[in-house]
Amino acid sequence: MRRAGLSGNYGRRGFTMVELLTVIAIIAILAGILFPVFATVRKNVHKATCSSNMHDIAVALKLYKDDHGAYPEALCSLFAAPTGGGPSIEIFCLYPQYVKEKQIFRCPLSPFKIDSDQTTPQAVNPIAGDRFRQYPNRAYHVWDSYDGQFEPGNVPNAPYVVKYLRHWSGEKTGYGDIPRQLLYKNPPEDTVVTWCTYHRDWDRTGNQPQPQTGSIDLVLFLDGHVKSIPSNQMFPITPAPNHSYQVSRGD
Repeated sequence: MRRAGLSGNYGRRGFTMVELLTVIAIIAILAGILFPVFATVRKNVHKATCSSNMHDIAVALKLYKDDHGAYPEALCSLFAAPTGGGPSIEIFCLYPQYVKEKQIFRCPLSPFKIDSDQTTPQAVNPIAGDRFRQYPNRAYHVWDSYDGQFEPGNVPNAPYVVKYLRHWSGEKTGYGDIPRQLLYKNPPEDTVVTWCTYHRDWDRTGNQPQPQTGSIDLVLFLDGHVKSIPSNQMFPITPAPNHSYQVSRGD
């Protein structure tokens, strides 16, 4: 017989403070475990996309070489000022005939979007040791990640450092006649084509940012092989035979 005055919810109760704190602690522990995993997965996806881009570029380079008998002046395209003066004109290389999509030339970690029409203000290369060689009459799309890159990325006024060079030893005396250069008719398959530095972790505590210990660059070789190389082997630029363009696949 049901007693008068008693509710049908008799015996139910809410969570105690201890139970709530226990649940919150479990969620915090799981978050601490899963967030680094998600970050690692995201990094691996970016590296896989960048490696795939580089492989497609290597295939296109082979096709271009078969058609023209030489490798192009740039990978995507470049802007050059006419000899007689006037506005710069864009010289198309692998894009759009051999690589249809601009996205292939952009690392997913590039700070610039593919729809940007901005060009690099000053293209340089690091062959000249401590002093960058200037290219006042040459520019690239800012999102073009494999002809060159801004180093370090996301830093205001960082220089756009040219990575794709057909004859890099000619930029500095003292290197001699090194066969692993794209200007030659049949360079070996382990010739370095370009490399991506946007995957680096930078130490910005000093006056000059340096790659953190354990950070890597993705390096494209002529045979289409992409390898992760420790950033400290690519930076700073060192004299031959330890020059970045002379880095070995190690296989």
